[in-house]
Amino acid sequence: MALTLDTAADLLLWGCAGSVLASASIVLGGKEDPGCFLHLLLAVWVLAAAGCLARTCLKVPVYRKAVLVTGSDSGFGHQLALHLDRIGFRVFAGCLRADNEGEGAERLRKLGSEKLHVLQLDVTKQEQLQDARKQVQALMQKGEVLWGLVNNAGIGCLGMTEWPTIAKYKQTADVNIFGMVAATQTFLPLIKQSKGRIVNVGSMVGRVPQPIFTAYAVTKYAVEGFSDCLRVELKPWQVKISVIEPGNFAKATGIADEEHLRRQEDELWGDMHEDLRRAHPRQELQAVTRALRAFRDVGPDSMTPVLEAMTEALTQRFPRARYMPMDLHTFVRIFVATHLPEWLYDLLYV
Repeated sequence: MALTLDTAADLLLWGCAGSVLASASIVLGGKEDPGCFLHLLLAVWVLAAAGCLARTCLKVPVYRKAVLVTGSDSGFGHQLALHLDRIGFRVFAGCLRADNEGEGAERLRKLGSEKLHVLQLDVTKQEQLQDARKQVQALMQKGEVLWGLVNNAGIGCLGMTEWPTIAKYKQTADVNIFGMVAATQTFLPLIKQSKGRIVNVGSMVGRVPQPIFTAYAVTKYAVEGFSDCLRVELKPWQVKISVIEPGNFAKATGIADEEHLRRQEDELWGDMHEDLRRAHPRQELQAVTRALRAFRDVGPDSMTPVLEAMTEALTQRFPRARYMPMDLHTFVRIFVATHLPEWLYDLLYV
């Protein structure tokens, strides 16, 4: 197991908490021996580190367990479906285009084992969700359970608050929010039976302001709230809920390649009202896309940290409520946004 920023933060937290208790015990005990203090401090840190790492390494077996992944045509969902198949899960890969014209679906059929099943699944269509549930129940073998649901399907939306139309806001929310809710409602009875896992894919922009993605950020903040409510509600059924909050993986996933950027820029400009065009000339929109290109280009080429986080959410005996696969700069930025005053965040990052 790689030492992630999540685990490192846990080690730091519990080490510091233990150190405070150790210091208090020495002071209250009236001992002033520096050697005793240092030995106790070291022992506390070692025990805290060992406990955190041991807890992280405890896994559940994948035998006779199935996982459904939405949005498996490309990106995280596509690679996760293949990865889970390789480690022994029965995988149901929900694709928007599961027919022969869908390149992602065809690649899954070619590279996956006989335990990987490609399903036609548009999460905004209730009839396809119900049909997918019937297929999942029919394809699982005797003794198998639907252990995991990974709500990965999502779409992006470029632009500041007033640039996208209300229709664009609704389209983004239909997939990123209501599609996630609908998929959860559809498969939740099966997840309750297995006491399994629901993994919702959020984003760093669901934790920090990102004005050039306002409509998208709104939906990812909703993922956070939905997941928190679900986590509390499902405790009696022993179902675990985790949110994956990837940092900048735009280069690895290809969601900000030149074709996508040009298309989004053209659509955004074409839909803007004349008054908005006068107030915000095309050069402003082009400046936004240039900033997004720069953001994309500094990201990693590999999705591995995100895939590992998703896999841990499904296989750790004690999964985290949140996994944050990202670079240190973004990790610190989210800490500042979450725990420190807003004026300080604005001063440092806006």
